[in-house]
Amino acid sequence: MSLDNINWVSQRLAREGHLTPQDMAALEERLPIAFQERDLSRQPGRRGQGLKAKQWTERSRLKSAHLKYRDVFYKRPQRIEDVARAQGIGQHPLFLEWMNILFEKPILSEARQTFIAGDIQALHGIFHDKLCRRIMNSPRRIEEERTGGFTIKTNTTYCVQTVVPKDPFDDMVLWLDIALDKTFLQDLFPDYENQLSGKDNSDAEIVLSPGSTLCVDSIFKPPGRERWQKSRLRTWEENGKLWDVTAGIQMQVRPNDLSSGTLRLCLSWEWHQEMETLYSCPAELSPSGVSAVS
Repeated sequence: MSLDNINWVSQRLAREGHLTPQDMAALEERLPIAFQERDLSRQPGRRGQGLKAKQWTERSRLKSAHLKYRDVFYKRPQRIEDVARAQGIGQHPLFLEWMNILFEKPILSEARQTFIAGDIQALHGIFHDKLCRRIMNSPRRIEEERTGGFTIKTNTTYCVQTVVPKDPFDDMVLWLDIALDKTFLQDLFPDYENQLSGKDNSDAEIVLSPGSTLCVDSIFKPPGRERWQKSRLRTWEENGKLWDVTAGIQMQVRPNDLSSGTLRLCLSWEWHQEMETLYSCPAELSPSGVSAVS
């Protein structure tokens, strides 16, 4: 597909607001063809190009098309992966390389420190009341209440943990152990049943992703939503026109037991302001004091 054609498709998608049946049919037909194995050694190149020269030429063309391609595919990038899985090329090395070139994501830096015992009273000032109830009804919290010990004496819970990055100003990762039901899963991950298809009896954890951006208000109170909105990951997604879904909301679940799971949220560095209340600690998390924490 030439750049002119790509630009034309991009403009038409912008007008329509969705993929037409013709677009889907073309994608399903042509995507597998693009990644079929070819014996390039039998195809003499122009002016005596060798195999490596051909590969680099194609790679440079792909990179030059990057901005045009992203306007087409960022509308619903998960649809490309769905088609690729259905056609049996989802794990093809060339397909994975292609997706990485087109949709390269910010990489979270190495973890520097994890804060593990969140203050229960502080939860209600940060998270939506319904989510707080899910935390308190999670199996982990119920077990804490049953056994007593440190968290009960200090009115904290290990259900709320924050991973702080090694590099200043990189995104933080918040983990929440929560109780689940199918309605909440459906709201957060509208296609979760497709992601779990064929794995109903599996005890192995899988990750549901991406999450719906419409559910952020059911997770956070202000300014928590702003911490999510200003994360590097979300900024990258919005620059790529990913309005409806986000990899900044994921869920670890066991398909054979959907009564609980672990919610994973990607937040901006400014989350350390909430952490000062949540963990009663991170004065040393200010950017000027980063090196002080081992």
